[in-house]
Amino acid sequence: MYTSNWSPGYGTLLGSPGSGSRSGAPSSSAKYFIADSLSRPARSFHIWSVPLSHPDHLREDDQQQLKALLARSPELTATVGHVRTFAAIMTNHDGERLRHWIADVCADKQSSLAGFAAGLLPDLDAVVFGMSTDRSSGPVEGPVNDLKALKRAVFGRAKPPLLRKRLLLIAASRRPQTVTTS
Repeated sequence: MYTSNWSPGYGTLLGSPGSGSRSGAPSSSAKYFIADSLSRPARSFHIWSVPLSHPDHLREDDQQQLKALLARSPELTATVGHVRTFAAIMTNHDGERLRHWIADVCADKQSSLAGFAAGLLPDLDAVVFGMSTDRSSGPVEGPVNDLKALKRAVFGRAKPPLLRKRLLLIAASRRPQTVTTS
């Protein structure tokens, strides 16, 4: 059963004790989290999207709710700070700061991100390079997904020549259509 560090004054979190959920999955009674400072029930997505949003993109009432939540929970305050630093590293392609961020997160006893940070260590050079470059594997992901979907759809029913034809048809349908006028 999932346990939470939240006190009873914080309302019900998804998967918290008393929410009626043994697996941590949301139950009908765990859809709302009502803090004392909130005037209306909020969806759990909204509660977690507010601390993870860029501070400049928050509405005034969301900023007040965030201040109230962070004032009550030092663990959440530490986690939000580390997540925002990580987001800045990713956004600015500043992968060299990642080593320092991992050290800070692992040293912080109040943050719950130590497992995530430690999981980056085995492939740290690749992660730093990936966060430092503007290049992306995104353009090849579409064709790879098409190939995998086609392979699953016709597994055991088609031979390579038919697979090749269908893959070429899919690729041709994805190309932008150009119109030439004479």
